[in-house]
Amino acid sequence: MITSPQSSLLGGPSVNSGYIPPSTCEVSGEDGKAIVIQPQPDLSDIDLLLSRLDSRVVYSGPPHLFWNQNGILQTSNINEWPVEYQNGVAIGRSFPEPQTTNYLPNCRAIALSNNVKASADFDLIVGETSAPDGGAMCLIPVASAFYLISQDIGGVDLIPGTPYTLSTEWNRLVFPVTPTANSVVRIWIGRNINDASGNTFVFIEPSSALNIGDYVFSWFAKAGDEVTFPAGCGMIENSNYPYATSPIITEDANQGIRTESSVSIAQVGDSQSIVIVYDDLSLEVSPFNGADSVSLPFATFNWGERYITRIKYLSNVPDLSPIDLTAETLDSRVSYSGPSHTYVDSFSALATSNENEWPLEYQDSVAIGRHEPEGQTINYAPDTVALDIAPPGNSATWMYSQGSTITYGAIETSQFNIINTETPKIFINVYNESEARFFFSPDVNPGTDSTWQRNILTFENTIESTLRFYTQREGATSYLYQHCPGVPVGSFVASVFRRLTDTNMQSEAPQLEIGTFPTSPIFNDRNEQNTRLASSVTVKNPGGAKNIVLHFSDGTRSTVPFVSDIATLPLASQAWATRYITQITFSN
Repeated sequence: MITSPQSSLLGGPSVNSGYIPPSTCEVSGEDGKAIVIQPQPDLSDIDLLLSRLDSRVVYSGPPHLFWNQNGILQTSNINEWPVEYQNGVAIGRSFPEPQTTNYLPNCRAIALSNNVKASADFDLIVGETSAPDGGAMCLIPVASAFYLISQDIGGVDLIPGTPYTLSTEWNRLVFPVTPTANSVVRIWIGRNINDASGNTFVFIEPSSALNIGDYVFSWFAKAGDEVTFPAGCGMIENSNYPYATSPIITEDANQGIRTESSVSIAQVGDSQSIVIVYDDLSLEVSPFNGADSVSLPFATFNWGERYITRIKYLSNVPDLSPIDLTAETLDSRVSYSGPSHTYVDSFSALATSNENEWPLEYQDSVAIGRHEPEGQTINYAPDTVALDIAPPGNSATWMYSQGSTITYGAIETSQFNIINTETPKIFINVYNESEARFFFSPDVNPGTDSTWQRNILTFENTIESTLRFYTQREGATSYLYQHCPGVPVGSFVASVFRRLTDTNMQSEAPQLEIGTFPTSPIFNDRNEQNTRLASSVTVKNPGGAKNIVLHFSDGTRSTVPFVSDIATLPLASQAWATRYITQITFSN
């Protein structure tokens, strides 16, 4: 294990041999003349899941802790870059780290000292093999399964009292913290915050005050038995803020220091860059820029959160940075083709795009991303702005009940009108005007309120005929509907946007289309049943990637493979405006 007995320095100057390219050789031909054989450069991938380190990689650094195959923190040898494991399976290698100091002596918390304090009602309990490295660690009573980080000056809780979420696997709690004064700070690895005195408690603190600055506090904990649980091996550092580096375990009153490590990858053949492949299959490019090697950067994430699994050589320097689909201008690596279509603009209105335009969309005037490409569909609901409308006794596309008052409200940025009905009618339904004459379902109350909502009704049309789409209905004598002629047999979805105001019910953009979920609204003028053609979105492989990953506004993700270096986004599988694509990343 890494310890600091009577010493403040772990590791030190080190030298490791570099990559030696294969040399040419001469052989004699049949005529006795020498033939020079040029070796082929090795541009194969570097597999960092193998225990033996590839000769094209040079690692230099001190002993450090890593997760071994048995799930125990083990100390490496000097200049060793070991494979790490999760659940007994090789997961990759950790990034190099800057020189780091653990300002927290006696971090195991196994004996009372100037650094380890406990409440008077508690004699420290020590688990001799309870630590993640198999060493000793403090055992905390389950009644004190709360943690916090405090600052003496000002009595500030930098991290407030919080209950542990413990599991059978080790959890390293990590908190970037900025003390507000030059002060002693404490990691309370156990405290009963349900007791006014805080008893029973155990905390660890440095030997002297920390200066104002940015620090990262961390320690380990996991579930124990019904009486106690292990917690400790704390660390306070500031070398790679806001990220935690690998643990430095201090055994006595001295701080622990681990020297810097480095990893370099040799340039081979005509390679211009390397692609770093992570265990989550994400990618990062590092160019050689004409040099003989490239050094891996320090981590931009906490130790143990991410590992390098593979390094690939490329003959170019591809742009594999994430594609931000919340940016106003569409990234040049993305190609969109398709008809004009409806989107939600920054004024929350239903706007219409240009042909071959994939506009940014908004929710509550905040950019949220771009909607997924859509398949071809027909809106069988004509006159979506209700220009051809009449009361009973007349023939019109739209019909409303006697006594209803209908008005219109134009929207400056939208071709869709808002239809105002003075007397709200809460239900929606669809009626077949064939000889059978029937409603497709009981009246549906979609729960309209003061915010715009798209009300949706799915149904099976079993007889080709004219349908009535009741966008508002309250029994047989109070209604607003539109005639939808020539609707074929099939599975359909009817939709309309509605909201309630203080004086009326408003509706907008009625749509009747084949499918099980509504697509973006299609504008129809009088007597029109327009078709919106399919759209397509593709991403070209810049090099070094196998897939793209779509990141959605609802937190979900979807992986799309490259086929002949082109990734084609799938058509939408959910109702329009349910989710948006916010980002596209490249993966292995």
